[in-house]
Amino acid sequence: MRVQTLSRDQILQALAGRCRALAADDNRGFRREFEELEEVGRELAARAGGAAGNREKNRYPQILPYDHCRVRLSVQNAQTHTDYINASFVPDQYLLVHQCLLHWLRGGASAR
Repeated sequence: MRVQTLSRDQILQALAGRCRALAADDNRGFRREFEELEEVGRELAARAGGAAGNREKNRYPQILPYDHCRVRLSVQNAQTHTDYINASFVPDQYLLVHQCLLHWLRGGASAR
């Protein structure tokens, strides 16, 4: 299989064209792709984010981190639910934060 190398300008032009196509007909393409995402990840557990002590830490109740890749903070003062933040580790060393509410985070909680 041959890999095609594209310049930055070619990539940006292709992206701009794709965005124009998706935006056509009152953003019909963007809506269709967004609706297709509804089923993605439904079979994966997200219990920690839905736990009673953690619900208030989620900006959006329907956007929760999956249990298998969520960021776990150090437990503070042996209190339950202090290890939770609405964030996930993703491949290649990235950290994805799901627009969490930080007003509850006080006094140096750190990721394990």
